[in-house]
Amino acid sequence: PYYADAYTHLGAAYQIQGKFDLAIEEYKKAISLNPNLADAHSNLGTAYQAQGKLDLAIEEYKKALALNPSDPTVAHNLAVANKLIK
Repeated sequence: PYYADAYTHLGAAYQIQGKFDLAIEEYKKAISLNPNLADAHSNLGTAYQAQGKLDLAIEEYKKALALNPSDPTVAHNLAVANKLIK
């Protein structure tokens, strides 16, 4: 129950199945255990984006980039979300 990466992976499994609400719950659990887990923030952003919640997605992408500025996938996702919101 205290292994943040496990919640991140569980969230990813839910997300692959299209169960975005469950995925979001798991990513939030991971972040509550380890707020510095860039992958959890990034994945939370993609789940929000899939639901059309672009403002929340952008917030999470920014957090992920602050933690891991060299991640090109997150930078790309942030750019796409910003373009969609305009």
